[in-house]
Amino acid sequence: MLILAFVTGATLARLAVAFGLRRNVRTVFCLVMMCEGALLLATSLVEIRWYSVRNNGEVLFTLALLMVLHNATSMQLSGGRVMSTHVTGTLTDAGMALGSLLRASVSRREAADAPAHRALLGTHLVTIVSFLSGCLAGYSLFVRFGFSAMAGLTGLLILTALGGITPRCIAPDGVSGSGRHIQRLRSLADNPPWPFLTLDPRTAASDD
Repeated sequence: MLILAFVTGATLARLAVAFGLRRNVRTVFCLVMMCEGALLLATSLVEIRWYSVRNNGEVLFTLALLMVLHNATSMQLSGGRVMSTHVTGTLTDAGMALGSLLRASVSRREAADAPAHRALLGTHLVTIVSFLSGCLAGYSLFVRFGFSAMAGLTGLLILTALGGITPRCIAPDGVSGSGRHIQRLRSLADNPPWPFLTLDPRTAASDD
């Protein structure tokens, strides 16, 4: 069942993002995050009100689906550079980035690539530290407050998503507020990390 949850979450994330990019919905990643937060909040409230050991299977399925939904969305947003729930893969990527940085440090031909490797290594290290510290904080809060802690953290997730959906974020000129985020969305549309899966928003009108 958990394997089915993983596949379902990844599929839903891909369909949602492809649908949004095809229609030039610049806040599609924030909207997916909001849906994730709403479902997580609903799960928390149900467990607070009607907790039962018999529901553990359904809760695990829902949490696994939402976890992969989040991971697949972050991978698409970052062009495959950030895997928010896949720590072993991130450790592997960090090791490869470190190897590339060391090579660039001793090779004159690759010296110009050192800043890029350093930035990529930093991204992976921040992801790993965030993942591990989030695990410790989540476990401690759940032991102390139960599903109430999960509901509170879900509120932070929803607020984070809402922070990305502002008039500045969706401004037509894409300059103020989340300008760099919008440029990243345009870059993903023009240079998709998975060309064989991506729908080109520029040709969407002709397909409808």
